[in-house]
Amino acid sequence: MSKNSKNNKLTTDLKIEIRNLFVQGINEDNGTRKTYTLDELYKQYNVAKSTLYRVAQQEGWRLERDKFQQKYIAELDAERTKNLT
Repeated sequence: MSKNSKNNKLTTDLKIEIRNLFVQGINEDNGTRKTYTLDELYKQYNVAKSTLYRVAQQEGWRLERDKFQQKYIAELDAERTKNLT
């Protein structure tokens, strides 16, 4: 029995785009960084929730996100320290 799905297929290009938004987020006009949850992204891109969660887990997106955030915060701290002196 086939399931009639209206979700978009998670192509390689789409997966990379979603991964980058999840891991890195985007800079907003007001100078803040917006990060996305997997729930926001699967809805925004209309892909299967289970597929997105499985790919994120298999490829270690959460760990990548944590590392990116640590590096980003360290760079912000360094820039702020430099501006204070």
